[in-house]
Amino acid sequence: MQYSVNDSVYEWFRFVTVAAEIVNVTSEQVLSKDSPVTLECVVKANPLNVVDLITWYRVADPEVQVVGAKAEVGASTVTSRLFIAHASSRNAGLYRCVAYNGLGVKVNATINVIVRDRRTCLLLVTTTTATTIIIPSGQIISTKGRIAVLRGS
Repeated sequence: MQYSVNDSVYEWFRFVTVAAEIVNVTSEQVLSKDSPVTLECVVKANPLNVVDLITWYRVADPEVQVVGAKAEVGASTVTSRLFIAHASSRNAGLYRCVAYNGLGVKVNATINVIVRDRRTCLLLVTTTTATTIIIPSGQIISTKGRIAVLRGS
């Protein structure tokens, strides 16, 4: 909308405020030990209070705030990325991104991170005559009625 005063033209802008809303979040991540992983949380809001709009937590007892996430600002969204360079069993668990821009209520989304050690058994198939264990390296061990003990290499 435009209006003029003394031959000057002015634009009228309407400022609409919108409470934070999480519009996209990384799905569950299943990865091998020492693999990198990026967790992403995209929030739509107005105003975009970038400094404290998105906060990451590791869901534990007690819940712990995670620092080091990077934010990228778009026209109407902020994308926060939490990067783990070399995932280990200590990084496994639930992560929560919490968004709040001072309007409405805090909203959150949870991402499950599963870190598999290469010794972890992925598949166990049992029949009446044998048990077959397939481990991540692709090695197949058939016990044929005996007990097999797997040891990490």
